[in-house]
Amino acid sequence: MVCLLTLVTGSLFLFSKVTSNEAMNELRAYAKAAQIVQEVFSSLRTVLSLNGSKYEQKRYERELYSARWSSIRQGAVFGIFTGWLSLTAYLAYAVGFISGSFFMSSNDRLSMNISNILIVVPIFAQSVNFFSFLVPFFQSFSQARDAATEVFRLIDEGNDTSINEIDVWKKETESIYDIDGDIEFDNVNFIYPSREATPVLRNLSFIARAGQTTALVGSSGC
Repeated sequence: MVCLLTLVTGSLFLFSKVTSNEAMNELRAYAKAAQIVQEVFSSLRTVLSLNGSKYEQKRYERELYSARWSSIRQGAVFGIFTGWLSLTAYLAYAVGFISGSFFMSSNDRLSMNISNILIVVPIFAQSVNFFSFLVPFFQSFSQARDAATEVFRLIDEGNDTSINEIDVWKKETESIYDIDGDIEFDNVNFIYPSREATPVLRNLSFIARAGQTTALVGSSGC
């Protein structure tokens, strides 16, 4: 029966590993979905003017879809592991009573009576079954640990004295010295998604010189 403890411990480690991976995938999906929401609300006027609400909604639902499947996989693994623990408890009963019957039928000094079997086997089986009550706590602990990983990573980056923000910007920024201030449009085309049959800009080409005022006038005079 001691071998059952090894199976329970190994399955518990595997359950924690799978749950941890799925929890990280779920957190990443929710983070991407939250980023999309932040982008949309920060430029809400632009999204509404370009009639892009449907497109942004699909982007958001796509990230929620992956998070949904991560939650489903976590629930499936949780159910399988809980069923496996219940199975090991019944296996403990079966193995204990079968082994006890062999010991009772033997004539050596290790022979035992029925009272010993009825005491030891249920205690061992209930101790194995006790792990099933700990499974939700292991799952919550794995999720909390994975959620705290990103928080501690940000804290460590903030306390890292080797990272100098000024030096980083100096290294990543390239200076451009030949800017004359002119803005050039070269064959620019644009249509609103809600009015695809009516082009707003068609092969627009012009140069706005620096220091000059350039007016764009449409067919309506605006």
